[in-house]
Amino acid sequence: MSREDRPTDDEATVDIGGGAGEGVCTLDLMVPERARWPACLLEIYGEHVGRRIDLIGGTYEAGRADDARVRIPSLSVSRCHAEFFERPEGWSVRDLDSTNGTFVDDHRVGSAVLEHGNIVRLGGTLFRFLQAEQLDRLVTTELTDLTRLDGLTRTRHRAAFTETLEAWFDGERTFALVVIAIDRFADLEARLHDQAAENAVSLVANLLRTRLRRVDILGRLDRAAFGVLLADVAEPRARAVAEKLSRQVTLSSFEIGESVVPIRAVAVATGRRPDDAPHRMVERALAEAHRRAGT
Repeated sequence: MSREDRPTDDEATVDIGGGAGEGVCTLDLMVPERARWPACLLEIYGEHVGRRIDLIGGTYEAGRADDARVRIPSLSVSRCHAEFFERPEGWSVRDLDSTNGTFVDDHRVGSAVLEHGNIVRLGGTLFRFLQAEQLDRLVTTELTDLTRLDGLTRTRHRAAFTETLEAWFDGERTFALVVIAIDRFADLEARLHDQAAENAVSLVANLLRTRLRRVDILGRLDRAAFGVLLADVAEPRARAVAEKLSRQVTLSSFEIGESVVPIRAVAVATGRRPDDAPHRMVERALAEAHRRAGT
């Protein structure tokens, strides 16, 4: 994202005196400049991916009700789930005692002032809050990203991940593939409702992202497994990385709703085999990871 798209704060001055040069002082009101910029919600995960809802003024009720301004026809969403409304400091979201709660960047909130780029979760639907001076241009960029990214985890989806792998196959770069699968994911889904299970997948993705180098590529291969392309790493070293990543997931605490949920993971590392192909490499590692994970 370019620097010019990032919201900045601006100072405002007020004349509280009489004539010129007399009784005049400057009062720093710290009114955010971004609060005057256009804003919208962009659906990045749900039944209507790519839907744009411009926030112009007033209150936008969100829920399953037929008359909701932001209608979400999903059983994971309450009829009157949340509302978006404008404050002097910017747009905010408020939960309306929904069953599954309202989340901002994976944190459950009663109400919160939204910042540009926040991801708002209502049930199993995700919206990205965007507010920028050049909003249309930014939305176009986000929509382009949605063709390559998994909306839930903001990692590359399988097709985009495989495209990158194909490009690495065509080059001379040394690389290895690691596949990480959530252990016994079906059991996890049985213990949690669908939204919480998806939240677990999102939290695992966030953890993996923080443990990888900038040159590595992370993608979601299926509902419970991720692929990692390790640049300039041979297979023996990749095995050590795979073990470390699975251990870090297993030892981490994942807060989902009001509970801490243990999540185990298994990982498989593989290098390029003679006469290998990108799709065979992915399928081989993915099948082995699911076999070990019991999924």
